[in-house]
Amino acid sequence: MEERDEQTQKRAERICREWETLKSNRGQWEGHWNDVATYVAPRKAGIFEAPTVGGKRMTRVYDSTAIQSCSKFASGLYGNLCPPDQRWFELRAPAPDLEVAEEQRHWYSEATRILHEELAISNFGLSIHEDFKDLGWCGTGGMTVEEGDPGKPTLRFRTMHIRQYIPIENAQVQIDRAFRLLSFTASQAIDEFGEMNLHPEITGSQADPQKASRRWQFIHLVEPRRDRNEEKRDDQNMPYASYYVDVKHKTLIEEGGYEEMPIICHRLDCEEPTEVYGRSPAMQVLPEIKVLNRMVRASLLAEEKRADPPLDVPEGNYPFGLRTGPGGINYYRDFAKGRVTPMEISGSVETILKMKEQRRQRIKEAFFLDLFLLLDQLDQNQKTATEILERVKEKLLILGPMLGRLQSELFNPLIDRCIGILFRAGKLPPVPEGVAFYEIEYVSQLALAMRMIEVSAVTQTIAQVQPFIEMNPDVMDNFDDDAIVRGVYERMGGNPKWLRDTDARAEIRKQRLEQQQAMQALEAGGQAADMLPKAGKKAEEGSPLAEMMKVAGGL
Repeated sequence: MEERDEQTQKRAERICREWETLKSNRGQWEGHWNDVATYVAPRKAGIFEAPTVGGKRMTRVYDSTAIQSCSKFASGLYGNLCPPDQRWFELRAPAPDLEVAEEQRHWYSEATRILHEELAISNFGLSIHEDFKDLGWCGTGGMTVEEGDPGKPTLRFRTMHIRQYIPIENAQVQIDRAFRLLSFTASQAIDEFGEMNLHPEITGSQADPQKASRRWQFIHLVEPRRDRNEEKRDDQNMPYASYYVDVKHKTLIEEGGYEEMPIICHRLDCEEPTEVYGRSPAMQVLPEIKVLNRMVRASLLAEEKRADPPLDVPEGNYPFGLRTGPGGINYYRDFAKGRVTPMEISGSVETILKMKEQRRQRIKEAFFLDLFLLLDQLDQNQKTATEILERVKEKLLILGPMLGRLQSELFNPLIDRCIGILFRAGKLPPVPEGVAFYEIEYVSQLALAMRMIEVSAVTQTIAQVQPFIEMNPDVMDNFDDDAIVRGVYERMGGNPKWLRDTDARAEIRKQRLEQQQAMQALEAGGQAADMLPKAGKKAEEGSPLAEMMKVAGGL
């Protein structure tokens, strides 16, 4: 028992040391984040420590273009990647196993429907929108996915501030470990961990009015469990290990496990393979954002000078002082030669306005606002949609790698985690035989727009080679018509349930071929019957004419 307690204590101390080491190693990042947040996300600017509640956070902001652009960027991702009123993903059979039974296909469809409904009634929308804002300004997001309390939605999401968590990559450059820092009052800590698991100093502060509001810090580490018995499914043998540590007292207060990774850390873009944290659109145009703020501040000072300019006042001409307020009366000496004149303020207002607008436009483009505006118009007629697609193709190609990273680091583990929670809660239908794996197919507006580039390539190719097809129709043998049609249907967002499987398609074609052969035989038999009266001799046995007569006789 003493040996186990010693191991537990060493583990708690190791976790605290690793947290502090990782925290100190990212000092450069924290300075960069704080700089970006000051101008783009002022309410998130407390990187080094939590800001004062209710404190002013916009004192250094003179232009809100970057703030509004970041918010619209989050709304654009939300509306085009995971809209609450549309299906934005489908669960399907794995790619190598496209031919599935009707019962299996029904399970995939029903599981997709239930998962969308559970996401809609949870706080997923609020959390993911906040997460997209974080991606806009700091390029890194962190979210937890937990099982909801009894009587409440089954799924519960929480977006974390960048100062609260630290992601860790494995050898495959995948984030599979994560720390997060929690802050609880004594009452909250007791509700979360139980009074018996906490240090007496924490539980005792609950009864002290002066200490009841004090917040205690806890570190939560989740990592893959290296040594476990896969035949057991208790907390100590789950795929992911979970440790909660009391920071002040360096004690392990709870050890458990998870079936799936509950802390989902992800990046929007990584410019260097050695960087654990992501890069953001705001970082790309931070110089523009800073210059624009300085320009607006300078413009305000210039406009204030123009509205209330400095005055040139002759010395001694106004013995009772100068009154510049409304209705002011100024007495001056009648022999005075000079009068009060406003100081001339130089500078072109039009030039400054043009320069500011240019920078505002570059900031908006960095957040892909022009792309999201055009995507909203894609539901028009096909000709217009094709024209719009050509205009946004370049932007889509830039955004494509970012979307791929979000799918692999955010949505894939998030959906896996949600399916696991719903399955254990009995929310999903019984899994039929043969359904062991699933594939996630994304069908959101943005995902379909990316696939439309492939559709556009096919249609443009066929249009370009049309003259060759007219000269030699055999040219079309180079194309797999069935694969193209099915691919276009899927990339246009068609419901997979409305598409016949290849076996049903083959059966229809077989029946059609048999009908055509029967009709040809019927026509051939009719022609043979017409020829019989004209024949001057009996048909020889085994000749083509004799065979045609047999067919005609059978009809």
